[in-house]
Amino acid sequence: MRAETGVSARPAPPARAAQPLVLRREAFGGILFDPFDATHLELDAEGFEVVRAALIDGRAPETDEARAFFESVRLEIPGLGAGARLVRARLGTPLPVVTRHAQVISAPTLVDLQLTQRCTMGCPQCYASSLPDGRDIPFEDVARLLRELADAGVCQLAIGGGEPLLHPDIVRVLELAHELGIVPNVTTTGIALNEAVLDAMARCCGAVALSLEDVGEGFALRRKAGFGFFENARRKLREHGIRTVFQVTLSGENLPRLPAIVDYCLADDDLYGVIFLAHKPSGRGEGYDTPLSSVHPDQLYPWLREAFMRLRGHTRVGYDCCLTPGIAGIDRELQFGDGDRLEGCSAARSSIGIDADLRVVPCTFLGHRPLGDLHTSSFLEVWRGGEADAQRRRLDVLADDRPACSSCRLRDDCLGGCPEWDLIRCTRRGPPGEERTPEPERTPDAT
Repeated sequence: MRAETGVSARPAPPARAAQPLVLRREAFGGILFDPFDATHLELDAEGFEVVRAALIDGRAPETDEARAFFESVRLEIPGLGAGARLVRARLGTPLPVVTRHAQVISAPTLVDLQLTQRCTMGCPQCYASSLPDGRDIPFEDVARLLRELADAGVCQLAIGGGEPLLHPDIVRVLELAHELGIVPNVTTTGIALNEAVLDAMARCCGAVALSLEDVGEGFALRRKAGFGFFENARRKLREHGIRTVFQVTLSGENLPRLPAIVDYCLADDDLYGVIFLAHKPSGRGEGYDTPLSSVHPDQLYPWLREAFMRLRGHTRVGYDCCLTPGIAGIDRELQFGDGDRLEGCSAARSSIGIDADLRVVPCTFLGHRPLGDLHTSSFLEVWRGGEADAQRRRLDVLADDRPACSSCRLRDDCLGGCPEWDLIRCTRRGPPGEERTPEPERTPDAT
Protein backbone atom coordinates (compact mmCIF):
# COMPACT_ATOMS: atom_id res chain seq x y z
CA MET A 1 0.00 0.00 0.00
CA ARG A 2 1.27 3.44 -0.90
CA ALA A 3 0.32 7.08 -0.48
CA GLU A 4 2.27 9.87 -2.14
CA THR A 5 2.17 13.46 -0.97
CA GLY A 6 3.40 16.82 -2.23
CA VAL A 7 6.68 18.33 -0.99
CA SER A 8 6.51 21.12 1.57
CA ALA A 9 7.04 22.09 5.14
CA ARG A 10 3.71 22.52 6.94
CA PRO A 11 3.34 25.22 9.57
CA ALA A 12 0.02 25.06 11.38
CA PRO A 13 -2.62 27.10 9.51
CA PRO A 14 -5.16 29.31 11.25
CA ALA A 15 -8.32 27.64 12.57
CA ARG A 16 -10.71 26.96 9.69
CA ALA A 17 -13.97 25.09 9.22
CA ALA A 18 -13.39 21.62 7.78
CA GLN A 19 -14.74 21.25 4.25
CA PRO A 20 -15.65 17.83 2.86
CA LEU A 21 -12.77 15.62 1.81
CA VAL A 22 -12.52 14.77 -1.88
CA LEU A 23 -12.11 11.08 -2.74
CA ARG A 24 -11.61 10.20 -6.41
CA ARG A 25 -11.01 6.89 -8.12
CA GLU A 26 -8.19 6.88 -10.70
CA ALA A 27 -6.56 4.27 -12.91
CA PHE A 28 -3.60 3.97 -10.49
CA GLY A 29 -5.90 3.78 -7.43
CA GLY A 30 -7.22 7.15 -6.36
CA ILE A 31 -6.80 10.60 -4.84
CA LEU A 32 -7.70 11.85 -1.38
CA PHE A 33 -7.68 15.64 -0.98
CA ASP A 34 -8.16 17.64 2.20
CA PRO A 35 -9.25 21.26 1.60
CA PHE A 36 -8.22 22.16 5.15
CA ASP A 37 -4.55 22.53 4.21
CA ALA A 38 -4.49 21.32 0.58
CA THR A 39 -3.05 17.92 1.49
CA HIS A 40 -3.12 15.78 -1.65
CA LEU A 41 -2.57 12.02 -1.34
CA GLU A 42 -2.21 9.68 -4.30
CA LEU A 43 -3.22 6.16 -3.24
CA ASP A 44 -2.42 2.91 -4.99
CA ALA A 45 -5.34 0.56 -5.72
CA GLU A 46 -5.06 -1.38 -2.46
CA GLY A 47 -4.68 1.76 -0.36
CA PHE A 48 -7.60 3.42 -2.13
CA GLU A 49 -9.89 0.51 -1.23
CA VAL A 50 -8.86 0.72 2.43
CA VAL A 51 -9.66 4.45 2.53
CA ARG A 52 -12.88 4.07 0.51
CA ALA A 53 -14.15 1.29 2.78
CA ALA A 54 -13.48 3.39 5.89
CA LEU A 55 -14.85 6.71 4.62
CA ILE A 56 -17.74 5.56 2.42
CA ASP A 57 -18.80 2.19 3.86
CA GLY A 58 -17.85 2.95 7.46
CA ARG A 59 -15.85 -0.28 7.57
CA ALA A 60 -12.71 -0.29 9.69
CA PRO A 61 -9.49 -1.77 8.23
CA GLU A 62 -9.40 -5.50 8.85
CA THR A 63 -5.72 -6.47 8.75
CA ASP A 64 -2.69 -5.20 10.62
CA GLU A 65 -1.21 -3.92 7.35
CA ALA A 66 -4.41 -2.08 6.43
CA ARG A 67 -4.73 -0.59 9.92
CA ALA A 68 -1.13 0.63 9.83
CA PHE A 69 -1.70 2.14 6.40
CA PHE A 70 -4.90 3.90 7.41
CA GLU A 71 -3.15 5.27 10.49
CA SER A 72 -0.44 6.73 8.24
CA VAL A 73 -3.17 8.45 6.22
CA ARG A 74 -4.77 9.77 9.42
CA LEU A 75 -1.49 11.47 10.29
CA GLU A 76 -1.75 13.44 7.04
CA ILE A 77 -5.45 14.37 7.29
CA PRO A 78 -6.70 16.25 10.39
CA GLY A 79 -9.73 14.63 11.99
CA LEU A 80 -9.87 11.71 9.55
CA GLY A 81 -11.91 8.70 10.63
CA ALA A 82 -15.02 6.78 9.70
CA GLY A 83 -17.83 9.32 9.86
CA ALA A 84 -15.57 12.06 11.23
CA ARG A 85 -15.47 14.11 8.01
CA LEU A 86 -17.91 14.51 5.16
CA VAL A 87 -16.66 13.15 1.85
CA ARG A 88 -17.29 14.35 -1.70
CA ALA A 89 -16.73 11.08 -3.55
CA ARG A 90 -16.18 10.47 -7.28
CA LEU A 91 -16.02 6.70 -7.68
CA GLY A 92 -16.90 6.22 -11.36
CA THR A 93 -14.78 4.71 -14.10
CA PRO A 94 -11.42 6.50 -14.46
CA LEU A 95 -10.50 8.27 -17.67
CA PRO A 96 -9.01 5.62 -20.01
CA VAL A 97 -6.04 7.69 -21.19
CA VAL A 98 -2.80 5.79 -21.70
CA THR A 99 0.45 7.60 -22.47
CA ARG A 100 4.01 6.33 -22.37
CA HIS A 101 5.24 8.69 -19.70
CA ALA A 102 2.64 11.29 -18.71
CA GLN A 103 0.14 10.06 -16.13
CA VAL A 104 -3.30 11.54 -16.82
CA ILE A 105 -6.16 11.65 -14.33
CA SER A 106 -9.91 11.59 -14.86
CA ALA A 107 -10.33 15.33 -14.18
CA PRO A 108 -7.85 18.02 -13.14
CA THR A 109 -7.27 18.55 -9.46
CA LEU A 110 -6.39 22.21 -10.17
CA VAL A 111 -8.07 24.66 -12.54
CA ASP A 112 -6.36 27.98 -13.25
CA LEU A 113 -9.16 30.49 -13.92
CA GLN A 114 -8.52 33.85 -15.59
CA LEU A 115 -11.52 35.53 -14.00
CA THR A 116 -10.93 38.82 -15.79
CA GLN A 117 -8.63 40.37 -18.34
CA ARG A 118 -8.88 43.70 -16.54
CA CYS A 119 -6.02 45.32 -14.62
CA THR A 120 -4.98 48.95 -14.14
CA MET A 121 -1.32 48.29 -13.30
CA GLY A 122 0.17 47.90 -16.80
CA CYS A 123 3.14 45.87 -15.49
CA PRO A 124 5.74 45.41 -18.25
CA GLN A 125 6.08 41.63 -17.87
CA CYS A 126 2.34 40.77 -17.62
CA TYR A 127 1.90 37.35 -19.26
CA ALA A 128 -1.79 38.11 -19.97
CA SER A 129 -1.22 41.61 -21.46
CA SER A 130 -4.01 42.83 -19.18
CA LEU A 131 -5.58 46.25 -19.78
CA PRO A 132 -7.89 48.58 -17.80
CA ASP A 133 -10.82 47.82 -20.14
CA GLY A 134 -10.35 44.03 -20.19
CA ARG A 135 -13.33 41.66 -20.09
CA ASP A 136 -14.82 39.97 -17.00
CA ILE A 137 -16.44 36.55 -17.07
CA PRO A 138 -20.12 37.16 -16.18
CA PHE A 139 -21.03 35.69 -12.80
CA GLU A 140 -23.71 33.45 -14.34
CA ASP A 141 -21.04 31.78 -16.47
CA VAL A 142 -18.69 31.48 -13.51
CA ALA A 143 -21.42 29.86 -11.40
CA ARG A 144 -22.24 27.34 -14.13
CA LEU A 145 -18.55 26.56 -14.55
CA LEU A 146 -17.93 26.10 -10.82
CA ARG A 147 -20.77 23.59 -10.58
CA GLU A 148 -19.31 21.63 -13.50
CA LEU A 149 -15.90 21.63 -11.83
CA ALA A 150 -17.35 20.44 -8.53
CA ASP A 151 -19.21 17.62 -10.28
CA ALA A 152 -15.96 16.57 -11.98
CA GLY A 153 -14.14 16.36 -8.64
CA VAL A 154 -11.86 19.38 -9.06
CA CYS A 155 -10.10 20.16 -5.79
CA GLN A 156 -8.62 23.65 -6.13
CA LEU A 157 -9.12 26.81 -8.13
CA ALA A 158 -6.27 29.24 -8.85
CA ILE A 159 -8.02 32.54 -9.54
CA GLY A 160 -6.04 35.11 -11.49
CA GLY A 161 -6.44 37.63 -14.26
CA GLY A 162 -5.87 40.42 -14.95
CA GLU A 163 -6.50 41.53 -11.42
CA PRO A 164 -9.20 39.21 -10.03
CA LEU A 165 -10.18 41.59 -7.23
CA LEU A 166 -11.47 44.02 -9.86
CA HIS A 167 -14.14 41.51 -10.91
CA PRO A 168 -17.45 42.96 -9.67
CA ASP A 169 -18.54 39.61 -8.20
CA ILE A 170 -15.27 38.40 -6.69
CA VAL A 171 -16.85 37.91 -3.25
CA ARG A 172 -19.69 35.80 -4.69
CA VAL A 173 -17.18 33.74 -6.69
CA LEU A 174 -15.10 32.95 -3.60
CA GLU A 175 -18.17 32.09 -1.55
CA LEU A 176 -19.68 29.81 -4.21
CA ALA A 177 -16.42 27.92 -4.78
CA HIS A 178 -16.09 27.37 -1.04
CA GLU A 179 -19.72 26.27 -0.77
CA LEU A 180 -19.18 23.72 -3.54
CA GLY A 181 -16.13 22.25 -1.81
CA ILE A 182 -13.51 23.70 -4.18
CA VAL A 183 -10.66 25.57 -2.50
CA PRO A 184 -10.25 29.01 -4.12
CA ASN A 185 -6.76 30.53 -4.13
CA VAL A 186 -6.17 34.05 -5.41
CA THR A 187 -3.18 35.79 -6.98
CA THR A 188 -3.46 39.55 -6.60
CA THR A 189 -1.46 42.76 -6.78
CA GLY A 190 -3.31 43.96 -3.69
CA ILE A 191 -5.66 46.31 -5.53
CA ALA A 192 -9.17 46.55 -4.05
CA LEU A 193 -8.39 44.83 -0.75
CA ASN A 194 -11.49 46.27 0.90
CA GLU A 195 -13.14 44.83 4.01
CA ALA A 196 -15.69 42.74 2.10
CA VAL A 197 -12.99 41.12 -0.04
CA LEU A 198 -10.66 40.54 2.91
CA ASP A 199 -13.47 38.95 4.92
CA ALA A 200 -14.37 36.62 2.02
CA MET A 201 -10.72 35.66 1.58
CA ALA A 202 -10.35 34.87 5.27
CA ARG A 203 -13.47 32.66 5.22
CA CYS A 204 -13.04 30.96 1.86
CA CYS A 205 -9.52 31.00 0.44
CA GLY A 206 -6.87 28.39 0.90
CA ALA A 207 -4.20 31.04 0.35
CA VAL A 208 -3.65 34.40 -1.31
CA ALA A 209 -0.51 35.01 -3.38
CA LEU A 210 1.38 38.26 -3.83
CA SER A 211 4.03 38.48 -6.56
CA LEU A 212 7.57 39.27 -5.42
CA GLU A 213 10.24 39.56 -8.14
CA ASP A 214 12.53 41.84 -6.12
CA VAL A 215 12.63 43.76 -2.86
CA GLY A 216 13.12 47.45 -2.22
CA GLU A 217 13.57 49.84 -5.12
CA GLY A 218 14.01 47.05 -7.67
CA PHE A 219 10.45 45.85 -7.05
CA ALA A 220 9.01 48.69 -9.15
CA LEU A 221 10.91 47.55 -12.26
CA ARG A 222 8.35 44.76 -12.71
CA ARG A 223 5.42 45.82 -10.50
CA LYS A 224 4.27 49.35 -11.16
CA ALA A 225 2.69 49.93 -7.74
CA GLY A 226 6.02 49.91 -5.91
CA PHE A 227 7.28 48.08 -2.84
CA GLY A 228 5.38 50.18 -0.31
CA PHE A 229 2.10 49.15 -1.94
CA PHE A 230 3.16 45.50 -1.78
CA GLU A 231 4.03 45.72 1.91
CA ASN A 232 0.74 47.43 2.68
CA ALA A 233 -1.14 44.62 0.96
CA ARG A 234 0.83 42.06 2.99
CA ARG A 235 -0.05 43.93 6.18
CA LYS A 236 -3.78 43.84 5.38
CA LEU A 237 -3.69 40.12 4.67
CA ARG A 238 -1.82 39.46 7.91
CA GLU A 239 -4.24 41.54 9.98
CA HIS A 240 -7.15 39.46 8.64
CA GLY A 241 -5.42 36.13 9.30
CA ILE A 242 -5.25 35.29 5.59
CA ARG A 243 -2.67 32.69 4.64
CA THR A 244 -0.24 34.48 2.35
CA VAL A 245 2.14 33.07 -0.23
CA PHE A 246 4.85 34.97 -2.09
CA GLN A 247 5.10 34.06 -5.78
CA VAL A 248 8.62 34.59 -7.07
CA THR A 249 8.94 34.56 -10.86
CA LEU A 250 12.58 34.02 -11.77
CA SER A 251 14.27 35.20 -14.95
CA GLY A 252 17.82 35.57 -16.16
CA GLU A 253 17.73 39.20 -15.04
CA ASN A 254 16.42 38.94 -11.47
CA LEU A 255 18.10 35.65 -10.49
CA PRO A 256 20.98 37.52 -8.77
CA ARG A 257 18.35 39.12 -6.51
CA LEU A 258 17.22 35.72 -5.24
CA PRO A 259 19.27 35.82 -1.99
CA ALA A 260 17.78 39.20 -1.08
CA ILE A 261 14.28 37.90 -1.84
CA VAL A 262 14.91 34.88 0.38
CA ASP A 263 16.18 37.14 3.17
CA TYR A 264 12.93 39.11 2.96
CA CYS A 265 10.82 35.93 3.08
CA LEU A 266 12.74 34.66 6.11
CA ALA A 267 11.95 37.90 7.96
CA ASP A 268 8.21 37.28 7.54
CA ASP A 269 7.41 35.17 10.59
CA ASP A 270 3.95 33.96 9.56
CA LEU A 271 4.46 33.57 5.81
CA TYR A 272 2.43 30.55 4.64
CA GLY A 273 4.63 29.67 1.67
CA VAL A 274 6.95 30.67 -1.16
CA ILE A 275 6.37 29.44 -4.71
CA PHE A 276 9.06 29.78 -7.36
CA LEU A 277 8.00 30.15 -10.99
CA ALA A 278 9.93 30.24 -14.24
CA HIS A 279 9.53 33.33 -16.41
CA LYS A 280 7.59 32.60 -19.61
CA PRO A 281 7.87 34.67 -22.81
CA SER A 282 4.11 35.22 -22.96
CA GLY A 283 2.08 38.41 -23.38
CA ARG A 284 4.09 41.51 -22.54
CA GLY A 285 6.60 39.16 -20.91
CA GLU A 286 7.73 38.11 -24.38
CA GLY A 287 9.65 41.34 -24.69
CA TYR A 288 10.64 41.72 -21.05
CA ASP A 289 13.33 39.63 -19.32
CA THR A 290 14.73 36.35 -20.57
CA PRO A 291 13.92 32.79 -19.48
CA LEU A 292 16.21 30.90 -17.11
CA SER A 293 17.50 28.92 -20.10
CA SER A 294 19.88 31.88 -20.50
CA VAL A 295 21.63 30.74 -17.30
CA HIS A 296 24.00 27.76 -17.35
CA PRO A 297 22.77 24.96 -15.05
CA ASP A 298 26.08 24.92 -13.16
CA GLN A 299 25.24 28.48 -12.10
CA LEU A 300 21.47 28.10 -11.79
CA TYR A 301 21.32 24.98 -9.65
CA PRO A 302 23.30 26.44 -6.71
CA TRP A 303 21.06 29.54 -6.65
CA LEU A 304 17.90 27.40 -6.50
CA ARG A 305 19.33 24.83 -4.09
CA GLU A 306 20.40 27.50 -1.61
CA ALA A 307 16.97 29.15 -1.76
CA PHE A 308 15.20 25.83 -1.09
CA MET A 309 17.59 24.94 1.73
CA ARG A 310 17.21 28.28 3.48
CA LEU A 311 13.44 28.45 3.21
CA ARG A 312 12.32 24.89 3.84
CA GLY A 313 12.66 25.11 7.62
CA HIS A 314 10.77 28.41 7.72
CA THR A 315 7.73 27.91 5.49
CA ARG A 316 6.27 25.81 2.71
CA VAL A 317 8.35 25.81 -0.45
CA GLY A 318 6.82 25.08 -3.84
CA TYR A 319 7.64 25.50 -7.51
CA ASP A 320 5.79 25.47 -10.79
CA CYS A 321 6.28 22.42 -12.98
CA CYS A 322 8.30 24.46 -15.52
CA LEU A 323 11.18 24.65 -13.01
CA THR A 324 11.53 20.88 -12.63
CA PRO A 325 14.42 20.35 -15.11
CA GLY A 326 16.36 23.08 -13.31
CA ILE A 327 16.10 21.36 -9.93
CA ALA A 328 16.60 17.78 -11.13
CA GLY A 329 18.56 16.12 -8.34
CA ILE A 330 17.32 18.37 -5.56
CA ASP A 331 15.04 15.54 -4.44
CA ARG A 332 18.12 13.51 -3.43
CA GLU A 333 20.14 16.43 -2.13
CA LEU A 334 17.30 17.49 0.16
CA GLN A 335 16.47 13.86 1.01
CA PHE A 336 12.86 13.84 -0.10
CA GLY A 337 10.85 10.88 1.23
CA ASP A 338 9.82 7.93 -0.92
CA GLY A 339 6.40 9.45 -1.51
CA ASP A 340 7.73 12.83 -2.64
CA ARG A 341 8.72 13.44 -6.22
CA LEU A 342 9.46 16.14 -8.71
CA GLU A 343 6.72 16.77 -11.26
CA GLY A 344 6.97 17.91 -14.85
CA CYS A 345 4.41 19.72 -16.98
CA SER A 346 0.94 19.17 -15.52
CA ALA A 347 -0.95 20.83 -18.38
CA ALA A 348 -3.95 18.69 -19.43
CA ARG A 349 -2.73 15.94 -17.08
CA SER A 350 -3.64 17.16 -13.59
CA SER A 351 -4.28 20.85 -14.26
CA ILE A 352 -5.90 23.01 -16.92
CA GLY A 353 -6.49 26.68 -17.65
CA ILE A 354 -9.67 28.59 -18.49
CA ASP A 355 -9.36 32.09 -19.89
CA ALA A 356 -11.70 35.08 -19.66
CA ASP A 357 -13.35 34.07 -22.96
CA LEU A 358 -14.24 30.66 -21.44
CA ARG A 359 -11.75 28.88 -23.64
CA VAL A 360 -10.02 25.88 -22.11
CA VAL A 361 -6.24 26.06 -22.59
CA PRO A 362 -3.43 23.71 -21.47
CA CYS A 363 -2.23 26.40 -19.07
CA THR A 364 -2.97 30.11 -18.88
CA PHE A 365 0.34 30.91 -20.57
CA LEU A 366 -0.77 29.01 -23.71
CA GLY A 367 -3.77 31.02 -24.83
CA HIS A 368 -2.74 30.41 -28.43
CA ARG A 369 -3.39 26.65 -28.04
CA PRO A 370 -7.11 26.38 -27.15
CA LEU A 371 -8.42 22.91 -26.36
CA GLY A 372 -12.13 23.78 -26.47
CA ASP A 373 -14.80 26.39 -25.80
CA LEU A 374 -17.10 26.17 -22.76
CA HIS A 375 -19.78 28.12 -24.62
CA THR A 376 -20.34 25.06 -26.83
CA SER A 377 -18.91 22.11 -24.84
CA SER A 378 -19.00 20.90 -21.27
CA PHE A 379 -15.84 20.99 -19.20
CA LEU A 380 -15.39 17.21 -19.14
CA GLU A 381 -16.05 16.98 -22.89
CA VAL A 382 -13.07 19.25 -23.44
CA TRP A 383 -10.91 17.41 -20.87
CA ARG A 384 -11.64 14.12 -22.63
CA GLY A 385 -11.47 15.55 -26.15
CA GLY A 386 -9.01 15.12 -28.98
CA GLU A 387 -7.21 18.45 -28.55
CA ALA A 388 -6.44 17.65 -24.90
CA ASP A 389 -5.13 14.22 -25.91
CA ALA A 390 -2.92 15.85 -28.55
CA GLN A 391 -1.43 18.11 -25.86
CA ARG A 392 -0.64 15.05 -23.73
CA ARG A 393 1.04 13.32 -26.66
CA ARG A 394 3.32 16.34 -27.07
CA LEU A 395 4.74 15.53 -23.63
CA ASP A 396 5.42 11.92 -24.61
CA VAL A 397 7.20 13.03 -27.77
CA LEU A 398 9.31 15.51 -25.80
CA ALA A 399 10.38 12.93 -23.20
CA ASP A 400 11.28 10.44 -25.94
CA ASP A 401 13.04 12.76 -28.36
CA ARG A 402 15.48 14.56 -26.08
CA PRO A 403 18.62 12.38 -25.92
CA ALA A 404 19.51 13.49 -22.40
CA CYS A 405 16.09 12.31 -21.14
CA SER A 406 16.35 8.70 -22.35
CA SER A 407 18.70 7.55 -19.56
CA CYS A 408 17.42 9.87 -16.82
CA ARG A 409 15.80 8.35 -13.73
CA LEU A 410 13.45 11.35 -13.61
CA ARG A 411 12.12 11.12 -17.17
CA ASP A 412 8.63 9.97 -16.18
CA ASP A 413 8.43 12.70 -13.54
CA CYS A 414 10.13 15.61 -15.31
CA LEU A 415 8.80 14.75 -18.82
CA GLY A 416 11.60 16.71 -20.46
CA GLY A 417 10.50 20.20 -19.54
CA CYS A 418 8.04 22.65 -21.10
CA PRO A 419 6.71 21.45 -24.49
CA GLU A 420 6.26 25.03 -25.71
CA TRP A 421 9.35 27.02 -24.78
CA ASP A 422 12.97 26.50 -23.82
CA LEU A 423 12.51 27.83 -20.30
CA ILE A 424 15.31 26.22 -18.30
CA ARG A 425 18.32 24.01 -18.90
CA CYS A 426 18.44 20.58 -17.30
CA THR A 427 20.76 20.05 -14.33
CA ARG A 428 20.92 16.24 -14.67
CA ARG A 429 22.39 15.93 -11.20
CA GLY A 430 23.00 12.50 -9.73
CA PRO A 431 23.13 11.44 -6.06
CA PRO A 432 25.41 13.41 -3.72
CA GLY A 433 29.02 12.79 -4.63
CA GLU A 434 28.37 11.99 -8.29
CA GLU A 435 29.43 14.32 -11.06
CA ARG A 436 26.70 16.06 -12.99
CA THR A 437 26.06 14.38 -16.32
CA PRO A 438 27.15 16.88 -18.99
CA GLU A 439 24.33 18.18 -21.15
CA PRO A 440 24.94 17.93 -24.92
CA GLU A 441 25.71 21.21 -26.65
CA ARG A 442 22.48 22.73 -27.93
CA THR A 443 21.90 23.93 -31.46
CA PRO A 444 19.21 26.42 -32.51
CA ASP A 445 17.07 23.54 -33.82
CA ALA A 446 17.51 21.23 -30.81
CA THR A 447 14.36 20.26 -28.89
